[in-house]
Amino acid sequence: MKDVLARHHEGLKIQIKPQEWNTEGVCTEALLVCKWGGWLTEAGEKQSTAMGANLIDRIYGSEVTRIPRYRLNVETNNERRVIGTAVAVSRKLVNDPTIDETCCTVNEELLGSTQDAKARMEAFAAEVKTVLHSHTPNEIKTYSHLPGIPAIINCPVLPMDRRSPFGALQTMHDMLQELLKFLPTDPTTHLYRDESVELMKRRWDNLATSFYQRKSNTYDTTKIPDVFDYVSYDVCYNQHIFAPYDMYPLFTLAETLSVFTSDGEFGLTTIEKRESASLFATPMLNRIHSDLHEMASSGVIPIKTKSTGSSPTTCAPTAAEVAKPVKSLSLIHI
Repeated sequence: MKDVLARHHEGLKIQIKPQEWNTEGVCTEALLVCKWGGWLTEAGEKQSTAMGANLIDRIYGSEVTRIPRYRLNVETNNERRVIGTAVAVSRKLVNDPTIDETCCTVNEELLGSTQDAKARMEAFAAEVKTVLHSHTPNEIKTYSHLPGIPAIINCPVLPMDRRSPFGALQTMHDMLQELLKFLPTDPTTHLYRDESVELMKRRWDNLATSFYQRKSNTYDTTKIPDVFDYVSYDVCYNQHIFAPYDMYPLFTLAETLSVFTSDGEFGLTTIEKRESASLFATPMLNRIHSDLHEMASSGVIPIKTKSTGSSPTTCAPTAAEVAKPVKSLSLIHI
């Protein structure tokens, strides 16, 4: 946290959340939270640039290589990495490297409020935890029909005696403990984006410690996406410092478990997922319908594109008219 604070990240937020109180109502334990929204990695920038080139080709064809800047409208949510994605796509669309975040309009209502689905998501998270702690033959049989569970049971990196969801959690914990042994100790070790060795050690230590709850012999399944994010990041940018530790078994298992846990946040069945999705997507779909109706009724060529997703892909433009210009193009990235 000291390292993060010293970097003065834009949008940095510090929160203190009370956790426990004594009999007199005095807080005896608090959680200090430091968050700043993240940033777009080099891989994300490359993917965003490719998305911009792909959009031009798919919408306009090979005759057009860039879009007039004034004809493109960009909307995003307020997360820094999303805005960064929008900027990267926009630079490619208009062939202007000077494009910055001022091209984006922040719209917090694109996907509605998570509050509408909060209770549902909390219930699904508890159900996901129950499913992933199953290990007896009867329990495994009960949940084997759920999407993602067969992939976990048959994950190639699992030992034969751990072919169960709970066995997968145990194996991930063992892999995390083994990885900790290979973290760099030399403070002069160069890490991606000048991350300090101390910060790398702390983020992995904290994750490995919080993942396993020793008193109850259970695992915090909400940490699984974090494990996948961490290992993906270090596989891409810091793999050289872990040698001879092979990170790919952990990557494979974390990815398999993360697919189930991330999808399960919105429901374990198709019907549950659809009901949850409607709470988020309805405002955006209404916006798309309204935009299309407006363009059609006004005689403007109806090309408005709205892109959603949390990974690198998004928005905007620069100079010179091109053949067959379109009247307007809007990109919405969430």
